[in-house]
Amino acid sequence: MTTAASLLLADGTLTEWWDGTGPLEKTLLILAGGVLVHLFFRAIILRGLNKIARATENDLDDRLVHFIRRFYADKALHSCDLT
Repeated sequence: MTTAASLLLADGTLTEWWDGTGPLEKTLLILAGGVLVHLFFRAIILRGLNKIARATENDLDDRLVHFIRRFYADKALHSCDLT
């Protein structure tokens, strides 16, 4: 089964389009993609893990959710640190 993405990649139009865009457009697209990944991770993944942790009595999943939240928040804050 062929998908639209595989057709675009096989045809070369996507790479031609990417090569044809300027550095400002590439930067904006990458920033927008990063924001979308952040929102997806925060809204879907962490919210789902939190629901699972609240639904069970096991402390392990609570600690896992806490660890992921702390690790994600620390990495997000330190990756933006300019000092």
